[in-house]
Amino acid sequence: MLIKLKYVISTLFLIAMCYTFPNAQELSIEDSVMYYIKEGKHQQNDGKYFEAIDYYSNGLRLFESYGKELTIKQKENKALALNNIGISYYYSGIIEPALVNFHDALLLFEELKDSSGITKSYNNLGLIYMNQGDPEKAVEFYHKCCDIRERINDKFLGDSYWNIAMAYDSKNKLKNSDSTIKYLEIASQCYKELNTRYGDNSYAVSLGYLYSMQSKFKESIEAYKNALELYKQGGDQSYVSEVYNNISMQFYYLKELDSAQHYAFQGLIEGEKHSTIVHSLHSYKTLYQVNQDKKDWQKAFLYLEKYHELKDSIRNSETEHASIQQQEKYKYEKQKLVDDANHEKEITLFEANQRQQKIVIGFVSLLLLIMLFSAYIIYKRLQTTRKQKSVIEQQKNVVEDQHQQIQSSINYASRIQNALLSNEEYWNNIGVDRFILFKPRDVVSGDFYWAYSDSKVAIWAVADCTGHGVPGAFMSMLGISFLNEIVVNNGERQPSQILNELRIRIINAMAEHGKQGADGMDIALCYLNRENQELIYAGAYNPLILVRNNDLAAPENFKKNVVGSNYTLFDFAADRMPVGKHVKSNNSFKDHKLEVYSGDKIYLFTDGYQDQFGGSDKTKYKVKQLKNDLLQFNEQKLNLASQNNQLDSNLEDWMNKGKSSQIDDVCLVGVSL
Repeated sequence: MLIKLKYVISTLFLIAMCYTFPNAQELSIEDSVMYYIKEGKHQQNDGKYFEAIDYYSNGLRLFESYGKELTIKQKENKALALNNIGISYYYSGIIEPALVNFHDALLLFEELKDSSGITKSYNNLGLIYMNQGDPEKAVEFYHKCCDIRERINDKFLGDSYWNIAMAYDSKNKLKNSDSTIKYLEIASQCYKELNTRYGDNSYAVSLGYLYSMQSKFKESIEAYKNALELYKQGGDQSYVSEVYNNISMQFYYLKELDSAQHYAFQGLIEGEKHSTIVHSLHSYKTLYQVNQDKKDWQKAFLYLEKYHELKDSIRNSETEHASIQQQEKYKYEKQKLVDDANHEKEITLFEANQRQQKIVIGFVSLLLLIMLFSAYIIYKRLQTTRKQKSVIEQQKNVVEDQHQQIQSSINYASRIQNALLSNEEYWNNIGVDRFILFKPRDVVSGDFYWAYSDSKVAIWAVADCTGHGVPGAFMSMLGISFLNEIVVNNGERQPSQILNELRIRIINAMAEHGKQGADGMDIALCYLNRENQELIYAGAYNPLILVRNNDLAAPENFKKNVVGSNYTLFDFAADRMPVGKHVKSNNSFKDHKLEVYSGDKIYLFTDGYQDQFGGSDKTKYKVKQLKNDLLQFNEQKLNLASQNNQLDSNLEDWMNKGKSSQIDDVCLVGVSL
């Protein structure tokens, strides 16, 4: 629980940094990943390997959520994180995931032609094969590593020779001790030439091991003690346990069992402190051997038992890792069976919706023909009145009758449009409260609102189609039908992709009817994931407004904000292109992601409200005044129903003061999460 809290605090710190310093408004992917890698390395140096794995994994998850092809720098950081995860698993004694991560890192390093990174991977793979008792395979990787490090004059060349020596040492039964000493001498010389703290530390250790191979155990002890002091002054503290264990073994070879036991205890303490399970195993084994030679059978048995318990815990960790993978595979296959079973139902539903759409389109087409025919009749009647003044009164009655028919048709079209607008059930499932201010300029509207929701997601939109009145209404009906097809029938959930698909359908529909103009719509669309409270917004000219309590963290990527006493209004800018034919028709719309909290207010609106003329100067209401109204409503703690009434009242007062009539359709939707 404390570890998770630490990750939350570190993430909040990053967000706070974005808004504290003007030049850090937006952390790049590289900056965020490097933070996690550096923090993971810090935990790794302290021997906190599982905490380190979590930090590295957080960095990798940033890449998974990026949604674009990675840059060279990002691939380098990803390879580094994979390599360090493998190291942490290795020191934790969990070999299988260590091997997988080392191989993945190697593939990336080879793709990048990163010689230094490739040597790291070769070296780490050699360590794995050594751990698995395959020194011949380990030597093969160590020699590959040596070849590259010699070519690039790498400072870690000594490590490669040291590892080769250790591999030959593990093959003593094959009489390769001369090779061990040979490569130890080369490694020691490489460390000595480094003339750095790392070189001094490594030189002292290699010298201690070389003396031990030559049976100069007292000289070996002095060299190891020197290494111990150097590591205590600085460097990777996880090696301190290993040095204690090496000193213990030299005393054991000298049959100074009390000293051997003392240093083995110190090695065990350091191993447990830094979670170096491999070193702890060595300590238990040495303590078992020492007490066996001292004929203290009870202690010898105790340490042997602890040694086997620790080895069993390593095996259990690996088994648990494999079990998790198997469970994930089972869940996937089970879900696939469910998806296949539901596929036929989805096809049936799709066909039913297609039939319904054809009926609606056919009815609208018939309505249009009726209106055109009615207009033609009126025109002919008017011509007749000019020629036959004697029948003016009669024609007037006819015109009024036809006008009534047209008005009735338009009113009927309004009922059709209202029926197509999203039903109350969908809207009631979106948030805890909401309002819809919908004021068509004419009987039917070119603006429309739309929503869909289920137990996992909620999607809603506000749109402004080209034109108003009957032409705008026809376009809005097309928009609603296409949204139902894209979201409900096809199951698309990504806002930017929904707008891309909607644009393609509108352009194709206009082209089929010989219309190549800029007909289309402006729209703001939101997607809410109920499980993780993540909201994704995409917009074509129409923005998203968020009003949030000042006690909560500010979102990212907003265009500008207005700060009040208790609340702040954030403006998220839309893409400057419509859903329709445009010079940017080949550009994809962009998604804006933000984490939302309980009490957040989301407002979507068309330009009809802000563009309305009125007031004493007969000017536009303007979006700035609308934003100030929304912020003040929240400062006054008005619920959304009251906000709706106040917005309607403000607009009517504005038009009355300027003696202005409504110039455009108005649609404004507010949702409280």
